[in-house]
Amino acid sequence: MAVRTLRYSFIELYVLQNTRCKPPDSLYHLRNLGILRRPKYSHRGSGRTFMYKQHANTISTLWTSCRRTIAMGISTRASGRILHYVKTVNLPALNTDFNVNCALLNVRSLNNKAPLIADAIVERNIDLLCLTETWQQPNDYFALNQTLPAGFLYVCQPRLTGRGGGLAVVYRSNLKVRTIPLPPLTSFECLSLLITASRSVLILLIYRPPKMSPVFISELSDMLSSFIPVYSNLLLLGDFNIHVDSESCSFAKSFLDLLNCFDIVQNVNFPTHNKGHVLDIVCSTGITPTNLHGVELFISDHKAVFFNVVLPCFQRGQRNSRQFSFRNTKNISSSVLMDMLSQIDHSDFNSDNVNQLVTHYDITLSAIFNELAPLKTRKVSFTQSAPWFTPELRKLKSAGRLLERRWRRTGMMVHALAYKDHVGYYKEELQKAKTLYFSNVIQCSTDNLRGLFQTVNKLIRPLNCFPLTPSADLCSKFINFFNLKIDSIYSQFAFTRPILNHQSLSVQFSGSCLSNFSTVNESFVGELIMKSRATTCQLDPIPTQWVKSCLPAICPLITKVINASLTAGLVPPCLKLAAVTPVLKKPGLDPENFANFRPISNLPLLAKVLERTVASQLHEHLESNDLYEVFQSGFRRNHSTETTLLRVVNDLLLAADQGMLNVLILLDLTAAFDTVCHNLLLTRLETLIGISGTALSWFKSYLSDRQQFVSIGGYKSDLCALSRGVPQGSVLGPLLFILYMLPLGNIIRRHGLQFHCFADDVQIYVYSKPSHTCPPAVLSDCLLDVRAWLVENFLSLNGTKTEAILISSPATARKLSSLAFSIPGFVVSSSAQVRNLGVIFDTTLSFEPHIKNVCKTAFFHLKNISRIRPFLSSAAAEIITHAFVTSRLDYCNAVLHGLPTRLLNRLQYVQNSAARVLTHK
Repeated sequence: MAVRTLRYSFIELYVLQNTRCKPPDSLYHLRNLGILRRPKYSHRGSGRTFMYKQHANTISTLWTSCRRTIAMGISTRASGRILHYVKTVNLPALNTDFNVNCALLNVRSLNNKAPLIADAIVERNIDLLCLTETWQQPNDYFALNQTLPAGFLYVCQPRLTGRGGGLAVVYRSNLKVRTIPLPPLTSFECLSLLITASRSVLILLIYRPPKMSPVFISELSDMLSSFIPVYSNLLLLGDFNIHVDSESCSFAKSFLDLLNCFDIVQNVNFPTHNKGHVLDIVCSTGITPTNLHGVELFISDHKAVFFNVVLPCFQRGQRNSRQFSFRNTKNISSSVLMDMLSQIDHSDFNSDNVNQLVTHYDITLSAIFNELAPLKTRKVSFTQSAPWFTPELRKLKSAGRLLERRWRRTGMMVHALAYKDHVGYYKEELQKAKTLYFSNVIQCSTDNLRGLFQTVNKLIRPLNCFPLTPSADLCSKFINFFNLKIDSIYSQFAFTRPILNHQSLSVQFSGSCLSNFSTVNESFVGELIMKSRATTCQLDPIPTQWVKSCLPAICPLITKVINASLTAGLVPPCLKLAAVTPVLKKPGLDPENFANFRPISNLPLLAKVLERTVASQLHEHLESNDLYEVFQSGFRRNHSTETTLLRVVNDLLLAADQGMLNVLILLDLTAAFDTVCHNLLLTRLETLIGISGTALSWFKSYLSDRQQFVSIGGYKSDLCALSRGVPQGSVLGPLLFILYMLPLGNIIRRHGLQFHCFADDVQIYVYSKPSHTCPPAVLSDCLLDVRAWLVENFLSLNGTKTEAILISSPATARKLSSLAFSIPGFVVSSSAQVRNLGVIFDTTLSFEPHIKNVCKTAFFHLKNISRIRPFLSSAAAEIITHAFVTSRLDYCNAVLHGLPTRLLNRLQYVQNSAARVLTHK
């Protein structure tokens, strides 16, 4: 008999691969009744070996050497190729869509349920969990941080006023999620997220309070009309507090008619509340949720709504990993390192050639450190472990699964109550285990302040994770953005009005010039190093902590490098290279917008020590010749924001007591440190400060040929030259900036106005009688000249952040109206309150708004500290309280002298509450 050959195309085989016969319904009934025998247990993978075979002309095959059962016979059929692969043209792409397990739950306060939520995410394999009624307060992240399992992130939106409400979405980090801004809403809360992929999905998570609002339908309609034309795939879900299952409810009918108008389908057809109504709903358009079902988790009075959605290119098992370089320094002994460093002979190197000395320093220390702790590179998956999950908790969890299965199988109330009681007990034990774990960690970190604050921040601060995927291309985009930002500022300067010469407004230097820097000894250099912070830059050849521990062996070489640089008037190129790390300015900002990042520059330790040496001698020269601006308090000894505000407040109060009206202007400069012109700065150092000779050559070398690169997650951008600006992360940069600003004070004095500066924060104030024209003409003239001088010196005035306020006695303030004046390019209006160096000024200098803000912030931190107080020892709790609470009470509190007792008592209440938290009373 001839063998019949069957032929299938690739598409036909692909369609048939998952085809299975559906078992009869009776089989399900037998299984539910427990009549069917359970299959014989076989440990996964035991005795099995899988092999693959793939050939160009045959179908890929898979076979195994699994042990056969007795019932299996051995086939003697000859193995022949009876299936022939038929090649086809223009085959469609394979389906790469994956089911995303989603859930919706009204949690009704996340504060004491976070461990259970985290456990449910892992247990039920949830990829995206939408939570309503979290009851989260603004800037309160303690409960949300406890909700995250390994490999998850969250987006949250607290209710800003009143109690209750609050939304949060916990999602697997593989998903690319970003928030979409929404207009203000009054009738409901909404969190808008976009899951970006080849087919993006917009998620609108909504919570509507039970109280009826007549504008709900119109607001929801306006929001949907703005999103539907843009996003074809949309999920609208949440707790709407609408009985959509009630046919007699007119409000529900209007709501469903609205959804139908936008072609949005409501998919939930089962009760989601324990009283039997459908309140939590999942609506969709362009995307179809499947496998919708409700699960009673006994976490709140709402059921969890589970469903699946299909997303392209999502793989649940994929872990975030990156290449990680590290050194094993645990076994390094400081004595061994000291001996190796002491054996190095430095006499062969020319002490006059600073470049060779720095190269020798880097090569020598790198070679020794590489020998003791070689650099290793590995690809590491970053996940958050759960070290508090003990074997006892694992047994409790297993018992809970057994109780749940029994309840699901029988449906009996007694089994449901048993499972509910077990959930409560498991929650208590889980919380106890976490409390014990963090308590032990913090106890061990009491002597390590950095480790202590890192642990506390993990508990009460938002997640500090880089929101973008690190890559070399991302680094290049950041460095290009930072450069284009400065270039765009420079392109806006137009020299249309040549103003007074800045040299004629400044007093030329006539004292003893600083032409040479003095060499220093090892004792001076060692003291500078020991006072330095123990932070390490990636450009350092050896960590700073090891430099400090082996200082007697390293200090002679460092001293030789510094003296060679000072003598030659030369700064080596490697000490002018900065590593820049972009950091989000505030949590929750859009990471896709690079303007929300602040560049943080890091310099090697040797560069910082050299700059501190020069700064000390420059400061000596400025002090001895009285060259500092009298009313500049930034980056000077015995000067601070508190001394600045004391002088300003004192002047304003004296004028107000005389019945005068004060006009206070707060100027804001955009990227002031980054736009400094090097030629103008060097001219001022020479003509106004009296720096010449080798010292001036050193500053020219310091400012020229500077470079930087952006570093993120082990990736680096190309080097970028800096032709302008002073390094903000350096020691000398801020000092040089206040010298660059020296002529500004004389311009303001020329108009007879009062002013005070703190670095680039400039405040100008003038007094006038209430009956006179306000603002005085002299103020407008002064601001015109200040604006022109800033343009001439490549400094950009930010009109949107420049503020003004009228300050007077309460009697005078009642007779005044608002003030508005113009500066070329923008208009500034007076405000009722302004923030001046962290202190809130009001129109009568009562400081009541400032005290309210201090108390509000302090009590918020006290609330967080009280939550983690069981984890803290008395010493650790005292350190944390001083850092987060007492420091806020102490900041610039001298300006509060003389205030009424009723206001000062509010601050005393904060201090009393802090004492109670510390002493458990």
